[in-house]
Amino acid sequence: MKRIAVLCCDYPLHTAALVLNSIEEFVDRGMHIDIFCNSAMDAPVFPSSYPVTVHVYREAFRDKVFRKLSTFPIIRHMLFPRMIRDIARLSPYWASFARYVKRLDLDVYDYILCISYPALFCVAAKRHSGKCIYYNIELLDDTPDAAGIYIDKNLCRKLEHACLHRVSHTVAMSPDRARIFQRQTQTPESRISVLPILPRTKELGERSPSNFFRAKFSLKPDQKIVVYSGGIGDWAMLEEIVRTVPAWPEAYVLVIHTWQQYAFESPYGKRLLDAARGLPVFFSAESLSRSQLISALSAADIGIAYYRELDDNFTNIVFSSNKICEYLIAGLPVLCSPLPSLKKEIDSHNLGRAVPISQIPAAIRELGAHKDSLAASIAKSLTEELNFDKYFEKFYRKIV
Repeated sequence: MKRIAVLCCDYPLHTAALVLNSIEEFVDRGMHIDIFCNSAMDAPVFPSSYPVTVHVYREAFRDKVFRKLSTFPIIRHMLFPRMIRDIARLSPYWASFARYVKRLDLDVYDYILCISYPALFCVAAKRHSGKCIYYNIELLDDTPDAAGIYIDKNLCRKLEHACLHRVSHTVAMSPDRARIFQRQTQTPESRISVLPILPRTKELGERSPSNFFRAKFSLKPDQKIVVYSGGIGDWAMLEEIVRTVPAWPEAYVLVIHTWQQYAFESPYGKRLLDAARGLPVFFSAESLSRSQLISALSAADIGIAYYRELDDNFTNIVFSSNKICEYLIAGLPVLCSPLPSLKKEIDSHNLGRAVPISQIPAAIRELGAHKDSLAASIAKSLTEELNFDKYFEKFYRKIV
């Protein structure tokens, strides 16, 4: 039996459809998976019958001492190797996890999957020379980080480029993102595969909608739900969405759901609560399993996903969005940003509407009026074209 190590550092693996789908596909092909992550909150749960073992890094006393020392520039410079030193500049927690990775025996694995760039840095610090597959979750282009959503974007991009000689294959989430990554890094096209965040065929069976949101907020049976499910931040344009709610059809309410327990205690979260005061807007902060989340979403009527145009990572969001994938699995029409690549897919497959925020109220009316035809289009597209399986098969043939 072939073995795969999946390394995840500071990334919500339990909600990462792309990685979870990949793990399922590898398991279907008879492989054993070991997952190493740095937080119990990020750890996914699999049935006990699966050949998947999850290892959660817990800092020992010496690791905590190292992490504390790594915050002092002079000590970093005197005591730490260059790669660990640079990782510690980004995050002492990443550096602590990198030390843990250095203690792992990765030679027993046929493939090492590095999920996003922090995990890539940790494996590179170990100087491992096995088959390393880099899941490029976030593009690091050369535009300035004006919104401050990255941890030292310039240093991350520099380290990413320095680590790529240890990567045997890279996964990008769309053809456009693959081209951008290839252009930025000069990685040969033959060593890049496209794996979009799309449902697996096995996920498209009968859904069992739950009354999670209705019960949680005591919503009436005739009230219709527009749901946002994902991270909370200015990049998601949630304040702007909330401001459109007074113009929505009377029957509709907005539910903003996140797995981040304290998201609404942040400055942005508090601002969002203030903007929604007196409006039919409800806030949910609770970690749900993937199946629980899909069931909860299935009882909604529309899924909403807007992205601020910050850099290539956002303007090329098409099918690299967990939330859009989850909405589609749940059978929801998608109401989203009119970014060119995203609008093209939404319109061509009749999956919903991609419109400016000012047109959200009208789009909600339109989606409600065409509910049945949209549901049929979504089901047809996911079955015939927009499914993960066919992309994974091409990727798998490249790496074996």
